[in-house]
Amino acid sequence: MAFVVSKYMDRTFSTVDIDSTVRAAARRIAEGGTGFALVLEQGVPAGVISAVEIVSSVVAGALDSGTVKVRDVMVPLVSVDPDDDVIKASEVMQERKRGLLAVMRDGIVYGVVMAQGVAEHSPELIDLAVRDIIRWGFPWKP
Repeated sequence: MAFVVSKYMDRTFSTVDIDSTVRAAARRIAEGGTGFALVLEQGVPAGVISAVEIVSSVVAGALDSGTVKVRDVMVPLVSVDPDDDVIKASEVMQERKRGLLAVMRDGIVYGVVMAQGVAEHSPELIDLAVRDIIRWGFPWKP
């Protein structure tokens, strides 16, 4: 049984326009309760803004959240396919230093997969990996 991203993705997420102010994005993020929002440019996914970007770029820099635009603090969007293996998704997270990936196919966002979600399911993944090692290491049946 494969552990595909679509099984572990969250289908609920907020969005914000790339030309919105950071203050408006912060409100949207707070309303959504997820800690982040996908950034859209003319309806197309373009990036992600989270509380981390807002704090590290705007608050720490003593900038005006009512004038700074989302495009100036967002991070580029990194995505995986819904049918990708969760292990591959976790490798992408590690390589790209992202705790969140958009789950996309053909430009359509189906959800997001977060490091926390992968970690919550890690016992299942470890059990599967051990079973695979045993199965392939010992292909004979007793």
